[in-house]
Amino acid sequence: ENFSVVEAAEFLAGKAGVPLDLTDGYKRDHDRDKTLSDLYERIAKSLHYILKEGGGADSARQYLRDRGVDAERIEHFLLGFMPEERTWLKRFLKRKNYSDEILAEAGLFSRKNADISPFSGRIIFPITTAHKRIVGFGGRILTNREPKYLNSPESSMFKKGKMLYGLSQALKDMRKENSVILVEGYFDVIALHQHGFTTALAPLGTALTDEQIHMIRRYVPDRSEERRVGKECR
Repeated sequence: ENFSVVEAAEFLAGKAGVPLDLTDGYKRDHDRDKTLSDLYERIAKSLHYILKEGGGADSARQYLRDRGVDAERIEHFLLGFMPEERTWLKRFLKRKNYSDEILAEAGLFSRKNADISPFSGRIIFPITTAHKRIVGFGGRILTNREPKYLNSPESSMFKKGKMLYGLSQALKDMRKENSVILVEGYFDVIALHQHGFTTALAPLGTALTDEQIHMIRRYVPDRSEERRVGKECR
């Protein structure tokens, strides 16, 4: 389920009705992950609002219209837009009293200049776990600047090879239909969902990993389907 160790312990303790007493080390990890989760949630909702209402997001809204993305999908996938001003995110989060330490761990700023976010000027795709927890972001640039697509860097919370874009949105129907549609990227997932193919998922990159295949198998248990998915994706 892409839980951290502490989250896995909390989840199982809750199901068993057992009180959980964390050691100091685990408690620090838990508190850090909780702070990062809250940070990502705040960022995602703020950028979503900017995409829908912000005066500086006209080009992003037009781009999505040109790609045929409707308002319902913008809501369903919590799409956002990061303002062009490259220091905007740092200033915004500092006003919310986030420490430099937690911002350094967030993976949203340049390693060469901690005031600049490489996600600026991009349409933002929040990346979630099966349990709808935001653990990272993808971004699509609207200009000729490279790279065209950008993902959050690897961290304790975000392992690209263990994530699937659209999983939280597709999970209910995957279980119901015992099937999955694998496509290449963010917009492919969104387009299929928009046209009723709501079991669509995408890996976060060009390669499908064993971990991603095993994740699909947990939710799509039909054995013939497993063999077909594994064979086609390899």
